[in-house]
Amino acid sequence: MSPAAQAAVSSSAFVLRNHQLFSANYEAGSVSKIDEQTGALQAEVALGKDIRSVALSDDDAALVLATDYVDDKVFLLSASKLAVKQVIEVGHRPYAAVFDSVNKLFWVTLFEDHKLLAIDTAGQIVATTDTADTPRGLALLDDGRLLVSHAMTGEVSIYQTRQQKPGQLTLLKRIHLQETANPDETVSQGVPRLLDNIAISPEGDEAWLPHVLWNFDHSFQFQSTVFPAISVLDLTPGEEEEKQDERKQLFQQINLLTAANRSEIVSNPYQAVFSADGNKVYVTLAGSEDLLVFDRSRRGPINKKRHRSSGSHGGARATQLLRHLPGENPRGIVIDGDTLFVQNAQSLDV
Repeated sequence: MSPAAQAAVSSSAFVLRNHQLFSANYEAGSVSKIDEQTGALQAEVALGKDIRSVALSDDDAALVLATDYVDDKVFLLSASKLAVKQVIEVGHRPYAAVFDSVNKLFWVTLFEDHKLLAIDTAGQIVATTDTADTPRGLALLDDGRLLVSHAMTGEVSIYQTRQQKPGQLTLLKRIHLQETANPDETVSQGVPRLLDNIAISPEGDEAWLPHVLWNFDHSFQFQSTVFPAISVLDLTPGEEEEKQDERKQLFQQINLLTAANRSEIVSNPYQAVFSADGNKVYVTLAGSEDLLVFDRSRRGPINKKRHRSSGSHGGARATQLLRHLPGENPRGIVIDGDTLFVQNAQSLDV
């Protein structure tokens, strides 16, 4: 396979491959395989205590790697029947995983150990890299850059995976997401936290990171302490940076009105997915149990001078909100043409 053959891939608890849905079932401790067209359960296996991520190899091995966040294990399964092929003991809190088809290995974050593992398709840990604190989500770009979100520090590290020896990494850059403060406690503000997932645009030029803003400089009140947000990164090679004025925030780019002309309140954005043409972005809201839609169809070319300006609120805006989705605690989301599939972590359905 040539170095440019792999499309961008992001870590997720919910993956669509060849008309089959693979679901990491969180505290149920299992992984399920579902037929996309009929909804029939094709296979399911109980593994451990808290399965947070599934990643599929795209080679002849046809493997699924699943991470157990509580039992500190990683499982290699057959993609056909979800039969357990290997159980791998790892460090504390394995969270995200992606498959690297160029290097023929899986990348796995260890949230509490602050490490990144490279695991080959035989189940061997071939390399371990120390990272900044609390590595969480992963996204591997088609040019070999690997993005790692840091959930509790509000950072994103960027590594290069195309090295002479598979499993080696070179740190290219670390981006610290903007922290904001405002004397008006009702204004969206705070420090970025809970960066669990990364979505990459079809063009490969943007990353969207759902998270919350924690604002703890006053007495605790939920409506003025935790704000939903989605930060946007410019992924121009060598010039990666946050598009600070394009952060999606409540009452700004997220400002849909009720029939009574009041702003709809949403909470806990979890995962984003782009439409194939990049014109729409769909975001699950795990707290308020909604689906939020952004319109990117009018986006223009990147203007770095403009998006550095703190006075502008540019970029895509929320245009639709589907309230109170069926099921409980929507998290994972995948798209196939005009069809969206949403994974519900608490009610354990799709």
